[in-house]
Amino acid sequence: MKKSKKQSNVIKHIAITAVSGALFWIVGELIFPHLTEEMPAPFGIPIYMLVFFIFVAVALIALSFYKTDFSDPKNKSNIISSTKITAITLVVFLLASGLFEFLYELGKQEIPEPTSVIIMFDDSGSMKGTEQERADAVNSLMQSDAADMPYAVYSFTDSAQCIRPMGSYNGFSTDELQFSSEGGTEVIKSIREVLGDFEQGRLSGSGSNPKIIVISDGASSSANMNSVTSRCRNSGISVSTIGVSNCNKNFLEKIAHKTGGVFVYCSDISSLAQNIGSAMQVDTSRNLLSERIVFKNNALYAFLRILFLTILAAVWSFMKVQLTYERSDKTTRIFLISFAACVAGGILVECLANSSLSIKFVRFIFCVLWALTPGTAMFLKKNQASAAIDINPAKTGDNISYNDDAQKSVNYKPDNQSSTTRQRITQNGNDSYQTDNSQDNSNPFGNGPFSDNSGDSADSPFGNFDDPFSDLNDPFSDNKTNW
Repeated sequence: MKKSKKQSNVIKHIAITAVSGALFWIVGELIFPHLTEEMPAPFGIPIYMLVFFIFVAVALIALSFYKTDFSDPKNKSNIISSTKITAITLVVFLLASGLFEFLYELGKQEIPEPTSVIIMFDDSGSMKGTEQERADAVNSLMQSDAADMPYAVYSFTDSAQCIRPMGSYNGFSTDELQFSSEGGTEVIKSIREVLGDFEQGRLSGSGSNPKIIVISDGASSSANMNSVTSRCRNSGISVSTIGVSNCNKNFLEKIAHKTGGVFVYCSDISSLAQNIGSAMQVDTSRNLLSERIVFKNNALYAFLRILFLTILAAVWSFMKVQLTYERSDKTTRIFLISFAACVAGGILVECLANSSLSIKFVRFIFCVLWALTPGTAMFLKKNQASAAIDINPAKTGDNISYNDDAQKSVNYKPDNQSSTTRQRITQNGNDSYQTDNSQDNSNPFGNGPFSDNSGDSADSPFGNFDDPFSDLNDPFSDNKTNW
């Protein structure tokens, strides 16, 4: 088989399995919130991985049907055995994933109770005419969830401006709002400026752990997000975000998740007062495939995530190898490449989950890498003639060759002896063999006492050679993949 053909088959196998991972990601993002928020994650994560494995298994089994002769009794036996091993290993994998998720969630850290509230209103041009709705939202929040807390109000466009100093609540009206409703939307920069006011003592009476609520209907740059959210965590400050109308949901969700806050979505500004109370909640939940909010021992949790995903990657790769139904001499390579891809996926989840990238995109990378499975050079259709195979000569001085076509021949020629050819002919899927001794009929001793004048060989004093291939197993006896 030509090298380019081998490479093409391997790439085809990798591409098909990677696509199965991408397809699962679409389904996975629909079910992931339900599995991790509406039920305990130690149960939800195994279910997520089970559905994932079904997608990958379907792709691998389809590829195996393409290249394996399932009518061969030996193949059938091996396939049944591999399937049983996979089923048992899958149960172990699911139990392990649930256990690791449980261990990873231990030691859940609580964010300190807020001592005050800082409300930040987007004051860009798109918010013009919503002054009353914003005032109603402040009154709704302060009359219920934060009635006993001091509060401050900021407006922000390209920078933040304090429009209501920190103090106790005694009613809030539109007269206190100094909105210009023009300019851009710099959320991260504005949060940083509010943090600066807090750290420099300009928010007297805010206490040690203010709660920040950001309300915006637009998009903003994510530059310096990691440094700003890190400062919030180090100060014990959670930031909740409220998105209105056509806001950048992923961006606002990221800010909230990185600081232990929550994201709340309002389809229009009129529902802001009704939903702003939800923003007082905090969320420090974590799982193996999402952001992690911790205020101490972050390095320990990073190590645990990589360790747990690496162990799961080894079991996962073993299961995938079983479903390739390959010969034993091929499985080591398949396992090592698949395992390396899975380990890379786990490391990237740890490195990117708390970055500015969307966690959904991070899980997409994870799914593709964990689904990726290399193929082999033995990627042949049923009844397709076997390609050339290089083997070592049977012994010194033997000339053995295979032609890369439907007619396979083996030339056996000991030193200084006549050539014997055993030819395999494949027609309509049926094999026949023909031995040809006529290629070299000359007497190796030349014109001597054992040759006649016509040049035809006389009877050799050494007798007739037996067919040297009569007891050899034909290397082309089966075109399909066998073990």
